[in-house]
Amino acid sequence: MFDALKTNPFTMRYKVRHLTTYEYLYSGGLSYNEAWLQPRNLPYQQVLERGINISPQPTERASRQDFFGNQVDYFAVQQTHKNFAIDSTSIIERRVPAYAEVKSAGLSWETWRDELKIFHKDRIEVRQFCLPSPLIPYSDLLKEFALVSFQPGRDLLEALHELNHRIYKEFEYKQGFTTVATPLKKVIEARKGVCQDFAHVAISCLRTLGLPARYVSGYIETLPPE
Repeated sequence: MFDALKTNPFTMRYKVRHLTTYEYLYSGGLSYNEAWLQPRNLPYQQVLERGINISPQPTERASRQDFFGNQVDYFAVQQTHKNFAIDSTSIIERRVPAYAEVKSAGLSWETWRDELKIFHKDRIEVRQFCLPSPLIPYSDLLKEFALVSFQPGRDLLEALHELNHRIYKEFEYKQGFTTVATPLKKVIEARKGVCQDFAHVAISCLRTLGLPARYVSGYIETLPPE
């Protein structure tokens, strides 16, 4: 649930509710969980209130920050239960985001790529997002796909916009075709998947070219069906 609470030309206040429920065929006695459901404070986003209610009440509960700065909530239910609910509610105030004014300064994507190779302490955090990962490996197949948009000397933002548009136009949204463990090779060959797959395709395209990219999960304000 995503409700707008206040509007003006520059800021918007939202109430975001994320409810996850489990219903088991047979009663269970133990349930161990970690949840990444708490929004983050960002230069253009302030979290005013947030909390998670869990039913049944957990026997153990703790929170920590992961490597990337996200809050992780751990909880364990150690009593017999057939139903389990995690109800997260946050109130967030957002301003016009900084990235709405980002410009590439008319420089080619190769210039930005090569600039990152020059060591500087302020670039260490960015450079880690050029590396491959188990779910987002380097791929010659995806590099070939990306180079259609990233022609030599092309402006970085122009190339990014075209790559994004091509993924939108050339891939079919197909629920059930993939799982969280489906290799990207299968996605690129079949041109099918869901939003997570398309994000991984884009990230792999960019990292394979030496450009940093990362996965961000969030909420989009939409109008509910009638």
